[in-house]
Amino acid sequence: MHASMESLAAQPFSECALFDYRIQGCIKSRDGNEKLKQWLSENNKTNKWLCDLLGKGQPTVYRWVHGNHVPEPEFREAIADLTSQAVAFEDWYTEEQLRVANMFRSRGKLKKQMQKRDA
Repeated sequence: MHASMESLAAQPFSECALFDYRIQGCIKSRDGNEKLKQWLSENNKTNKWLCDLLGKGQPTVYRWVHGNHVPEPEFREAIADLTSQAVAFEDWYTEEQLRVANMFRSRGKLKKQMQKRDA
């Protein structure tokens, strides 16, 4: 039995993060990979350049660029920053996936803020 999106959002952060990790490798991007591929080409950048900058392996970045995998949230945000939002965080999701991902992203930011406060 699969849980609804609302019930997943009500679960503790660690379970939501695990759900996001599971879906990120399985879903096809809406058009994030095409935008990333185009941006790299237009800016004379290579997959290797992106690998080195983000600290990820070439097979991983290859999968992102060719739409086989979706980057984890922190890498989607880094790509959005690197490309000046030409490849936005939202470009990697369908509308429903984006709604769920934003819930997880908000929880992640809140958790980081709480950890800094408690440190």
